[in-house]
Amino acid sequence: MVYNNQYLLLGFIIITRFFRTGWSATASDMIRLRKSLFGNYSKEIVPLYNQSVPLQVQMSFFLIMIHDLDMKNQVLTASGWLKIEWYDEFLRWNPADYGGIDELIVFQREVWLPDLFVENTAQDYKELGNDAMLISVSHRGKIFWEPGIVTETSCAVNIGRYPFDSQSCDIRYLTWMHTNRTLTVEPEFKTIDLEATLPNGEWDIARTEALPYSYPSTYKQGTSHTGVKFFVYLRRKRTFYILNTIIPVVMLSLLNVLVFILPADCGERMALAVTVLLSFTVYLGIISDVMPKTSESLSLLAVYLTTLLSLSTISVGCAGVVLNIHHKDPRTAVPRLARILLGGSGKHNYKALHRRSTIRDKYVESDSLRDVQDTVHLNMKEMVSDNKPLENGDADNHNVECKTTSSTAPECQWLVKDGEDVSKKHYATWHDIGKSLDNILFWIFFIITVTVTTTMLLLFCGVHGF
Repeated sequence: MVYNNQYLLLGFIIITRFFRTGWSATASDMIRLRKSLFGNYSKEIVPLYNQSVPLQVQMSFFLIMIHDLDMKNQVLTASGWLKIEWYDEFLRWNPADYGGIDELIVFQREVWLPDLFVENTAQDYKELGNDAMLISVSHRGKIFWEPGIVTETSCAVNIGRYPFDSQSCDIRYLTWMHTNRTLTVEPEFKTIDLEATLPNGEWDIARTEALPYSYPSTYKQGTSHTGVKFFVYLRRKRTFYILNTIIPVVMLSLLNVLVFILPADCGERMALAVTVLLSFTVYLGIISDVMPKTSESLSLLAVYLTTLLSLSTISVGCAGVVLNIHHKDPRTAVPRLARILLGGSGKHNYKALHRRSTIRDKYVESDSLRDVQDTVHLNMKEMVSDNKPLENGDADNHNVECKTTSSTAPECQWLVKDGEDVSKKHYATWHDIGKSLDNILFWIFFIITVTVTTTMLLLFCGVHGF
């Protein structure tokens, strides 16, 4: 019976303790606890009884959103919150002595805090959190501090493969004055927590990483400041840039080639060439406004646009030269080299040839003049300029009819020479030279444009990211 009574008493005490620790805490218990903990508490010293060893602090980062990556200013804007944990040996108690209270919520200004700051900030240096922020203290002395942050940090961007680029940015937290002799900061996890992350319209988060970070102390030789470096690897979403930049630029590049397809007599050739030139200038200006003013890396897209701009400039010059050749005075002799290259015959009267070719192009539609049934009217005054003799007193007659190539009229003898159909002979003219130049320039610009465009697309398509 004695043993049974002892067991019953022990059970009653256990049950009473359970209900007391679970439900019977009062305001007076909380007041007694706070007075007990903070009566002699000093937040100016590291919360360790043994001041010769460093305090261990762990950090983790919960990312909410990547707001923006300013390419021009090279600044990453992100928001989230940190979870910082350490043990404060001065804030420990037995929950059973205070109505079962095992957690205490206090303002961060009431306890010691590690002197952490964002080292690579693009703003002013600020302390984490604020005096009104609360922190959690467990009965074992473990502190949970979760300050919210909106950071603007410097990020060295690589614009080489823009807009098919991937960027690596980091947010570095470091102690301000404490060195590794008094305080060591380490990452709690190897990655950033992305469970609460909201999507960004421009960037995808490829992966994240959290690594220890240290920086040599500038005031105490042989020591270093410790912290954590949080990496965010971003990959640009490409659909917008493909539809609004890449495809229009590639289509414009083909217009450089079409300049040499338009007929020389068409007045729109130079207008098209100049319009394409101005379009490339506009696109290059847009890209330059986005890019940072740095020479550390060159954008392939900017190089591509500059190349196309150069080709467009050359095409304007070439179009002007070709138009000048097309409309050159036909009385000007064609260079011997041009006649040889074009396969033309040798010496001939260029004045007569110009008039004859004009008449032939206008009235002759078949391959042979012998098939011509229409009457070709020759102006007698023009024949005089060729020093052709006029017979039978027809000098006053302005028109002589040559109904067939067998006509014996001297004015018609240019149609037949030594029994050969002159219309079948090819004479090199400035118009022929212009057309040949158009064909040559078309293929030169076509090959260069296709080669440059294909090379650029292969370089962009070869990007694998992180």
